[in-house]
Amino acid sequence: MQRELIVKWLLLTFTTCAVNCNKVCDIHATIIRRIENEGFHRDVNSLVEIVTGHSTLWGECMLILEEHMPSGLYVNPDQLADLRRVNQLQGCPIGKVDIEAPQKDSTPHSVQVYSHLNRTENLLSAHLSLPFHVRYHSPIAHGGYSIVKLGAPSLLLRCQNDVQCVQGRRVQAPCRPCKTEMCQWVNLTYKTNSPRINMYVPVGNSSHQGLVTLVTLLVTCGGCVYILSAIADSYSNARSRRVRHSRQSPCPSECNPTHK
Repeated sequence: MQRELIVKWLLLTFTTCAVNCNKVCDIHATIIRRIENEGFHRDVNSLVEIVTGHSTLWGECMLILEEHMPSGLYVNPDQLADLRRVNQLQGCPIGKVDIEAPQKDSTPHSVQVYSHLNRTENLLSAHLSLPFHVRYHSPIAHGGYSIVKLGAPSLLLRCQNDVQCVQGRRVQAPCRPCKTEMCQWVNLTYKTNSPRINMYVPVGNSSHQGLVTLVTLLVTCGGCVYILSAIADSYSNARSRRVRHSRQSPCPSECNPTHK
């Protein structure tokens, strides 16, 4: 009888542990994204939500939202440094970013945005807003718009109490933005309302190249002629004033020391 009770207790314990472990590891992540502002300076806003059974067992959690910028877009490292300084956004680009290069001479790059997760019962959430910029695009035939596609970001999670059963590939990433110390993060799968965001960028009309070149050349030549004529007039007027001054003010006989 006692043996049966022990067996039942062990089975109940293992069953309870299995149920709790499944609740802890059963997570659902979503990202709601949208683009704000128009023109060449925009923001991508992302609302990250992670639902789990017992998020309190994880302790404090932090995420990285890694955006992959195509060649037609870029983030400004100096702007991100200013935002980090005022604790408004913890973002850091990966590698060097040339903010002056046009789209045709640029390569894709990534930026990692860090955020602590706010906990509300079994919901972990964070709201991130990343400023980015559109590069200059070469003109095309008949002008119009060029399409720039911003793909889905990578979602990395790290918690104070590591939950080994969380599904996801383990990757190495900096523990803090722009730091060299590396930590292990979990690359989570998620659902999103915008797997790919298309943006339309106005571009010039290459068929107008001849007309634009001719007008630019004429304006440049006209400006050079105007500047040279102004310099010549200024030099001529200054020379005339010196001649008139020398004629109107002859040296009197008293200024000659040899005259008595």
